[in-house]
Amino acid sequence: MRTSLVILPNMHTLNWRASLPLCVMFMCANVTRFAIHLPNVIAGASPQPFFDDIIDHMPQLNELDIRTQIPARILEKELIWLLSSLPDLRKISFPRFFSLHLLFSPTKTWLC
Repeated sequence: MRTSLVILPNMHTLNWRASLPLCVMFMCANVTRFAIHLPNVIAGASPQPFFDDIIDHMPQLNELDIRTQIPARILEKELIWLLSSLPDLRKISFPRFFSLHLLFSPTKTWLC
């Protein structure tokens, strides 16, 4: 079990556009709205560890806004894991060009 330090315990909204590892120190259970910019440099690496931090530190997320230029097909597996692991999620925002059919096809049972 990791020791956690809550820097801003009353924070409920987190908008992040910087180094992903630094974001973790601001994550806390009270955050219900989260906007993240996923830089292109992670396209060659899995965002799974970062998504696991989101699930672990912000389990009550209601709104998630993912901003990126990385194609959905590259992030599909990890995004499905993230979205299916956030039971309170009510609103998801993706970039306009994001190919949502990959995530929201009729065969994706994680939506239920």
